[in-house]
Amino acid sequence: MTTFSDNKRFNGTDIRVVTDRHEDNTSKTHDMNSPSTSRESKDMDIKVVRDSPTTPLTDTPISPPAGHWDIGDTIRYGDKKWMMLGKDNEWHEHDGPDEYSSEYLGSEKVEFFREQEDWIGSGEELIVAAGWSGYRRLEESALDAMFEKYKLGSEDEAKLRRLVKSMMKGKVKPTNVACFGLGSLHRPYNEPKRSFEQFAALLKLMEILGTEMLIILAKISPSARNVMQDPEFCPADAGFFAKYGFETVLDPEGFNSINEETLVVEIGGYEYLEDRAMEGHWPAAFIKMGIPFSSRGHILERKGESSNRVWNQPNGRKRGSLKSFFEKEKVKIWWEYKMRRAFMKRSYSCKDIPKIGISYGMMATQLFWRKAAVRERCDCIEIAGGVARGALQFLTDMAYAAWFIRQRSEFTGEDDDDV
Repeated sequence: MTTFSDNKRFNGTDIRVVTDRHEDNTSKTHDMNSPSTSRESKDMDIKVVRDSPTTPLTDTPISPPAGHWDIGDTIRYGDKKWMMLGKDNEWHEHDGPDEYSSEYLGSEKVEFFREQEDWIGSGEELIVAAGWSGYRRLEESALDAMFEKYKLGSEDEAKLRRLVKSMMKGKVKPTNVACFGLGSLHRPYNEPKRSFEQFAALLKLMEILGTEMLIILAKISPSARNVMQDPEFCPADAGFFAKYGFETVLDPEGFNSINEETLVVEIGGYEYLEDRAMEGHWPAAFIKMGIPFSSRGHILERKGESSNRVWNQPNGRKRGSLKSFFEKEKVKIWWEYKMRRAFMKRSYSCKDIPKIGISYGMMATQLFWRKAAVRERCDCIEIAGGVARGALQFLTDMAYAAWFIRQRSEFTGEDDDDV
């Protein structure tokens, strides 16, 4: 049975993992406390849109089901009733997930539910919510057997090694890892191909960096950390990743762990994850997905928040308000944002990660690697190019906002009583 070291942190409120049940019906437990509050979130006005992550339990214990369960696991019993394993290692009646969270296509494969805390958005738009996720229970040996299929072979290793060698000169050396949005290995539908393949690629890349740059990421110093963060993770996920030296943490601890020597991995997640990863220290390296003709070759820097600050959400404007586009302060904020983003682009080298693996997990991914030294000022050609790109983007933004305002105004003026 999996156990966890004393410094493991996983769930929001004093989560414990039940280990072996003995004949006297007692259970050994281990605390996984809430994340430390010594590192506060970076200047974020957080809105809380939920109550406690777990609904209070009743006082009446219920006969335990067979098998191993973790604190917080919620299962059906009786006629549309729910019970949850409490901190006292007893099963109690519980309100459980609502119909929307528990009745959907494929929900018949769900073996248990967990209520998880989820931080959504970035900057001034960050909110904290809670939601239910469904899981199936896989034995550790079954996960190990599945993962074995996705470990990279010599051909894929050679591709990654060539990529690292082509980019490593003059770059910052990563010494720790922060991985976001990998997804639970215990989802109730199909095999977690994407999660396994991305994790296998990450482990191989850590190994290559350790040999090519004469640093050891797999055996980091006691003061450094490799962390995993995803609101979907359950205690069984934490146990699997711990075997490979990763600590599973709650939001915002994963983002707060990012420093200038961190390798950040966030592939195919929500855009706000990318924004939050770049809010503080710019990491040494960043692996992300790049969409052709959209985000390919760019690390976005708080794009949504900057746009809102500058344009005050165009969909809330009325006709005749376009003159506000030329307000001096708004243009200044917009220009500073564009220049900062241009400096970010110059700070990183970027290359596509070649096709590796047996599935689609690493499709359309890119490696950004920060230069150890970056010129403080652009040369004349770069300035001219930046000004031209900035002016074109300004006109594009203004034209789109003007069109959107006109369309919205015409739509709201129509009679919408007809169905």
